[in-house]
Amino acid sequence: MRIFAALLALLLCSSADAAPPAVYMEAVRIMVPRERYDAMIEGMYRPLIAEAEAKSKAKMPPESVEALKKAAQSSMSYDELLAWTADVYQRHFTPQEMKQLVAFYRSPLGVKLEKEQPRVFGEVMRKVADTVPPRMEATLRKQEQVKKTP
Repeated sequence: MRIFAALLALLLCSSADAAPPAVYMEAVRIMVPRERYDAMIEGMYRPLIAEAEAKSKAKMPPESVEALKKAAQSSMSYDELLAWTADVYQRHFTPQEMKQLVAFYRSPLGVKLEKEQPRVFGEVMRKVADTVPPRMEATLRKQEQVKKTP
């Protein structure tokens, strides 16, 4: 009985670490193209460059920029991002649903969505960035006025 329990535990542990099935990886490669990964990496190190340049009031040397880029890339490889993403999708979608997603992303509309989505998201985020901070400031001012009112 102990041997059976040990084997069962070993099987459960090894299946938890197993790579997601191919259909998940196929879909994730379509949904997270290399260009999106590159943009994510840039989004991680560019703010650090801007901050350093603002503090020093000088352009960061190219070799320092390259070092930051390599550090960001080494913190999360493209393959790791794909595996993590596929693992999450595996918890929320069946293999059949993933096949349907692959079919969609390979359709003309899916290709257009993949092409336009970063621009659409960028426009939405600009709207959020333009709208939300002034509203937050107004709300905070109102809260301060309420505190001061007897």
